[in-house]
Amino acid sequence: MSKKGIIILIIIVVVIVGVVWFTQGNQASVPTNTTTTTTVTTVTNPNTPSITNGHATVSPVSDFTIHADDTKADVTVLNVPKGNTVNITFVVSADTTYHGGLDFRSPIINTGTITSGTSKTITFTAASSFVFTPYWPTTNIQKPYTISVVVSQ
Repeated sequence: MSKKGIIILIIIVVVIVGVVWFTQGNQASVPTNTTTTTTVTTVTNPNTPSITNGHATVSPVSDFTIHADDTKADVTVLNVPKGNTVNITFVVSADTTYHGGLDFRSPIINTGTITSGTSKTITFTAASSFVFTPYWPTTNIQKPYTISVVVSQ
């Protein structure tokens, strides 16, 4: 092998060793006392039991999306079995809702203000029937429709 070939081979080996050293060196330089927080979103199959304090229970889930504005909602009645976990995503129209948004209120759960063009998901356990009434949040003026949650036995 020629002198030029040996020099090229040495350069390649040095580059590879340097990359490995640099990569491992950066990993080793991470302090061991740092805290990493990871958010995990879990989607549970309604037929899969969940374990709580050693007890297995099946927790069916009812998911709904409601598109609403100042005058109407595309869904006005939600039928859910008693005991279900209910997830309702309220989507407030940007085009046909006053810029202050809407606030959906009920005796069970309230959404708080959902500004125009945004959405919010609420979650609760279906125990009894109730009605959401939408309001303009800044003036407390009631909108001309309601959304009923009908809980069946």
